[in-house]
Amino acid sequence: MAAAVPGPGRRRPPNEMDWYRVDRPEWFVGEGWSLTPEAAGVAEGDRRDLSHGPIDAWINRDAFGTDHGSGVLMIGGRSFDPTLQPRLSVEIAGRSVLEETLRPDRSCARRLCRSTSLQRITPE
Repeated sequence: MAAAVPGPGRRRPPNEMDWYRVDRPEWFVGEGWSLTPEAAGVAEGDRRDLSHGPIDAWINRDAFGTDHGSGVLMIGGRSFDPTLQPRLSVEIAGRSVLEETLRPDRSCARRLCRSTSLQRITPE
């Protein structure tokens, strides 16, 4: 169910929001992710950001093709704290496929390709 969205040139009241129901999301993130400036502020204020411990994300098996076929998973991000050495860990179907310490204060992008066998996941 979604609330009405204001038309062009109209402003939304400051405390109004739209709610959307997503029955089977293809992916979602847990606490601590800074996907928007507002989320970053909440994560930092709650001490749930990367400087206070690991953060998690999940992907639906069908979106990455773990039950059939092939798929590609793109992961990207940036740590703005030059004193941190973030660790990127990826598990698929309970198996570790990527463990890497990232360079501080740099952006990163990783692509994981999956062919028809889970034995053939390759980072690029």
